[in-house]
Amino acid sequence: MKKVKWTLMSLAVLVSVGGAFASRLHNFGCSGDTQYYYAGGGYSLAGVEGSDYVCDAGSGTCTYYTLDKIHYYSCQSGVYCTANCLTRGNAKPAKPAKPVPSPEHSGQ
Repeated sequence: MKKVKWTLMSLAVLVSVGGAFASRLHNFGCSGDTQYYYAGGGYSLAGVEGSDYVCDAGSGTCTYYTLDKIHYYSCQSGVYCTANCLTRGNAKPAKPAKPVPSPEHSGQ
């Protein structure tokens, strides 16, 4: 009886793990799909990456893709930026070349 019980329990675990992997959303190269960005409570067409927008470093989702125009799925991570986006190679603030004197220590 114990053998049957262990066999059924093992089979139940294997079927549940297999079902979880089978129903998982597969995202194989979504960058070839039409990209959308989320703004103002809705999704808008993103355009062409590199000329219309870039995905800057940051947390969150930059672009989304859809298969049915109802459900949108995350594609690229980062921050959606258009032509007005400034990207900096170094996130640290630059140090001034010469110290700026404060008014109380200006030497006047």
